[in-house]
Amino acid sequence: TYTFSDWSPELDIVTEDVTYIAQYQEIVRYEVAFYNWDGTLLQSNWYDYGEYPSYTGETPIREADAQYTYTFIGWSPELDLVVGDQYYYAQYDATLNQYEINFYNWDGTLLQSSMVNYGEMPSYNGITPTKPEDEQYIYTFLGWDPEITLVIESAAYTAIYEAVEKVDTSTEN
Repeated sequence: TYTFSDWSPELDIVTEDVTYIAQYQEIVRYEVAFYNWDGTLLQSNWYDYGEYPSYTGETPIREADAQYTYTFIGWSPELDLVVGDQYYYAQYDATLNQYEINFYNWDGTLLQSSMVNYGEMPSYNGITPTKPEDEQYIYTFLGWDPEITLVIESAAYTAIYEAVEKVDTSTEN
């Protein structure tokens, strides 16, 4: 690319026929492109050699997934003076997501609620759940429904019990 720089010879008071020749200066321009984490082009501009590029678009985003929430932290490589075509990629800080895990008793009573990191195994830390006996059965805690698994989303677990029939030990007179 060329841009007008001056006249040759230098302009002066005209006293005779003179020919002036336009002088041009070569401008070397380079493409500077900004891409998101997935390779999507966010912005592309041309800059003169030695200029400092800038990103003028909206702050890049990366949608959260089940495991992480992402926050834009800058560009890779760091912005620098233009010396050739340059390509920058958005960089993100990943924060591990936490999910609410609830443990309920047989009657829907909340026994424990906690936030647990994605990928960790939740655990119930309270006293062993109980279910009062009735006229026919005594109940023994067996575990949780559904079976406890690694956290990938919010979950609810309900205490389950084994019902043991009472034995009638009374005798008739």
